[in-house]
Amino acid sequence: MPHRVYNFDMAAPNFHTLITRGTSFTEEQLDHVLENIDANGRPLSKVIGNQTYQSPEEALSVLCGHLGVDFIKEIPVNDIPVDLVRDIPINYAKNHQVLP
Repeated sequence: MPHRVYNFDMAAPNFHTLITRGTSFTEEQLDHVLENIDANGRPLSKVIGNQTYQSPEEALSVLCGHLGVDFIKEIPVNDIPVDLVRDIPINYAKNHQVLP
């Protein structure tokens, strides 16, 4: 897989910029996620929102770590059970990016 280059007109883009420009997160979705608190009771917006990251993947990985969920860079599509997606209409799946 070729190395992605992210050009955000900034030397070191902040978390918010990387996520909103480098992923499908909307501003509202990100703001909602950042309202969560970490294990020490601090808002995620304060813990990770002011740091800089090199890629959206790095920023998402840090976010997932604070939320206690695994970060999966690439979903192994061939490992997804067919029964899980069989009844999802194809147009819905395409429009909502059910699978990569």
